[in-house]
Amino acid sequence: MKVSLLICGLLSFGLAIAQTEIPITVTAGADPHNPGSTMVVVKNGSNAALTAVALSGTGRPFPPGFDSVARIGAAGGEVERGGQYRIGLLGVTAAGQIQLGAAILNDGKTFGDPAQIQAILARREATLQALGIVIQRFPASASGSLMDVLRASQASEMNGVKDNAVRTAIANVNLTVQRSAQAMTGENYAAILAKLLDMLFQWRNEVTGSLPGL
Repeated sequence: MKVSLLICGLLSFGLAIAQTEIPITVTAGADPHNPGSTMVVVKNGSNAALTAVALSGTGRPFPPGFDSVARIGAAGGEVERGGQYRIGLLGVTAAGQIQLGAAILNDGKTFGDPAQIQAILARREATLQALGIVIQRFPASASGSLMDVLRASQASEMNGVKDNAVRTAIANVNLTVQRSAQAMTGENYAAILAKLLDMLFQWRNEVTGSLPGL
């Protein structure tokens, strides 16, 4: 009886440890295509999709690895269960010191450094503000060059915005809009603008859903 209780206790303890382990793994090594640089592979071992990762190492945080919600890196979107994402760090050679800084899953779970988690969420909040501004001032029509109209719209959206984080987010939103517009061919400008605006509304809903309490 005592042996059974001991085994049960050990199993429970082992399960508790397993539940607290971070399911996101980071491995880093020399980038074979870029001498003097590092290739980082992030693997999602959780049951939910991975939406954002930040790296850290050598006593300082690296730029954000990716954030599918804010459209930073991760061109393919979220990293699904069992999936991988590769991050190239040009000019970084301290591969052995690179580790996971923070991670956010699409079910709301977070792992890692609270300060880096907050930085990811703050960037998403800035993106939400930027989307509101871009949607409000989005062009209703275009004549001549569509790309020229979209670039001019960005200049207008920046007017009066003093928060650097929001300004950066506006630039990122417009970059995403312009790339999406370039991929749309064979349609008139009105149809393209309507699709882009619909994309922005959907994106805003996605960002809102990713922020706690909203």
